Amino acid sequence: MDFEFTVIYKTSIVLISGAISNSSYHFKTVKLEGKPLLLSINQNARRLCKQEIKKVISVIKLYSKQDLQIALMKQLDNSLSTSTDNLNAEFIKRYLAYNNKMTIIVLWNGSTDMDILERLQINNYNVLNMTCFDVSNNQHFYIQLITMRNMRIIYEYSLGMYHKQGRMLNLVETHTILCSKQHKGLYPHDPCYDLELTKCIFNKMVQQYQYKNLVEHF
Repeated sequence: MDFEFTVIYKTSIVLISGAISNSSYHFKTVKLEGKPLLLSINQNARRLCKQEIKKVISVIKLYSKQDLQIALMKQLDNSLSTSTDNLNAEFIKRYLAYNNKMTIIVLWNGSTDMDILERLQINNYNVLNMTCFDVSNNQHFYIQLITMRNMRIIYEYSLGMYHKQGRMLNLVETHTILCSKQHKGLYPHDPCYDLELTKCIFNKMVQQYQYKNLVEHF
């Protein structure tokens, strides 16, 4: 699962779009689109008014990373004009209930995504976060699988040395090291693109760790 968002008024999250998919490769990614939602603390989700939309646009235009700015503006324009209406808790809950099997929501660096789920009142699900971190501060990076319930690292996979400033690799950097496949037709910060990379990384981790070992933690 992946969400595209920004923040206004310091603590209010604006949910712009998202994507959801079963981790199996034969399941297509579903784009979550609809009118953007304002997710304020301890309040029900609601659609933005015109003044709030203008505020969102002004906030996005202040982003220093131009690729992120362009991607979010494109997502916002699409959400405001689309006739699709599945960017809501009801649709996500129905999707997660498919087949009544054990559901594990997989996120990439998903602390804010987790916050979004809570504000949408999508609770009581198993959530697994993936990140890629320089554990020993020596530019040797590990992909970590972390259960969000207790913030426990259940598996680490060594990616080896990678020279960059900072101790965390982003999604594209991690995927580039791990997989040579090119996911065409999409662009970074598009939720469908980000989710395809997340699925790819997750499935490779499951191959290493084994699914039976993974589910023992839930």
